[in-house]
Amino acid sequence: MEADLSEALCYLVSGKGNNFFARVISALQVRESTRVDSMAVALEDRHFMLLYNPKWMIQADFEDVVATIEHEALHLVLEHIPRKMSMAAMYQNAEDKARFFRCTPFAEDMADNCMLVKSNDWVENNPANWVWPDDERFGLPRDLTYEFYLQRLMDRDEDEPEFRGFLEANGPGSGGFALIDNHSLWQDIMNGLTDEEKHGMVDELKNRTKGVVQKAMDDHQRARGTLPSYLEELIKEVLEPPKVPWTQLLRDRVVNARRSKPRRSIARPNRRHVGIPGLCAFPGRVRDPAFNVA
Repeated sequence: MEADLSEALCYLVSGKGNNFFARVISALQVRESTRVDSMAVALEDRHFMLLYNPKWMIQADFEDVVATIEHEALHLVLEHIPRKMSMAAMYQNAEDKARFFRCTPFAEDMADNCMLVKSNDWVENNPANWVWPDDERFGLPRDLTYEFYLQRLMDRDEDEPEFRGFLEANGPGSGGFALIDNHSLWQDIMNGLTDEEKHGMVDELKNRTKGVVQKAMDDHQRARGTLPSYLEELIKEVLEPPKVPWTQLLRDRVVNARRSKPRRSIARPNRRHVGIPGLCAFPGRVRDPAFNVA
């Protein structure tokens, strides 16, 4: 079981496969889990880790294990976990949230598999039940982003009850598609977080992703490995300094203003003046939660 996983990683690192992906996965902790169908990149204490199902590992073909490892590495490089968390924070009512959770596993794997096929011919020649956007049941073009696929699937989910039933019947764990994502692994972490905390976690996970990708890139370069141009462009985008959206800047300014805005209060003495002869300890200062934003 573990030997099969080690063998696949050794195969990738040896240069016979894409050794950059193996170096990405090697930076993670690896654990067995029956909560996933095959493999999944998950979060534990806000750290990425690779989970794999031992029953699937015993039955899977070697090529399937290799492709799934590469698939999971691409989820990290494409920053799918922080990106979907950022999208999840946008939906407030229960119906929109349910629609998001139905559609996001398909959208993630569509974007991921379109990138994976560029380096792994086996995936194209043995499509099996992997998710492809140009499948006649979806009818979407290839090589577009996770957000594009998510929006198109959510639109159909809202307008077409039959399509909604199709997604529900073929979601993670159903066996209908080889969906790698299991949103319960990260949805549990988001429960109870405020919107501010969710956005903060997105930023934190993006930084962790950069650390994993940077380490894998450094190891790859020390080994004098080469990368295809599409991967070089992808890695360059991940490692670029962050471009902060103006909405995030405004939110941070407002939050900081709210936290630091004081007002005078006779109910709260000035502790610096207490006990000093000749100085009045009142009025003191308390935090004022009321504020106006123009």
